Amino acid sequence: VSGTTTIVNTEEINLADNAIVFNSNHDANTAPSQDSGITVNRGSSTDQSFYWDESTDKWSIGHTESGGQFTSTANVAMIRTGAYV
Repeated sequence: VSGTTTIVNTEEINLADNAIVFNSNHDANTAPSQDSGITVNRGSSTDQSFYWDESTDKWSIGHTESGGQFTSTANVAMIRTGAYV
């Protein structure tokens, strides 16, 4: 597949690989410049996203992705509670 957009209309995706790489075409010698994440289409309601925010260097929750940038509504804090087994 070549091009900038590929659309797959399916109800289920099964991947054998255990990792998905976003921005895979970003040159290793260039500083990161775009946020990257997953967006949920919510129809008539505002879409919501979970993404890496390059401006804060943190995982964030937000909406309204445009041109590789998201509008952040919160940063994600990882809190450990209880014992891990």
